Amino acid sequence: GFTPEQASRFDVLVEAMNLRLRGQIEKFARAVQDGQPLTPEVGARLIRDLSADVVTTYEELDRELPQWRSVDQGRLDLGNFVDPKIAEPLVTIEDDLRQIERRSER
Repeated sequence: GFTPEQASRFDVLVEAMNLRLRGQIEKFARAVQDGQPLTPEVGARLIRDLSADVVTTYEELDRELPQWRSVDQGRLDLGNFVDPKIAEPLVTIEDDLRQIERRSER
């Protein structure tokens, strides 16, 4: 239900969200590589930061494309627009994450 200009703006906002999400994951991966312990608090903070980036995008959509709410009646799930490539930085800490997974299984 968007005009071509609105669709382009939507794409820009989603791309910006993906860049912010990737930036958070890169920051997390660097901290782990630098020796920061992976504690429940660190995980909770990462989830908070990622969630905040998604919420920011919902707010940007409301501000810049308010009609998107009437089109989808608020059912649009931005999670469907997250690019899986944002998680690539986690490859660098894959072994660390596996160790944590093994510890939690015990």
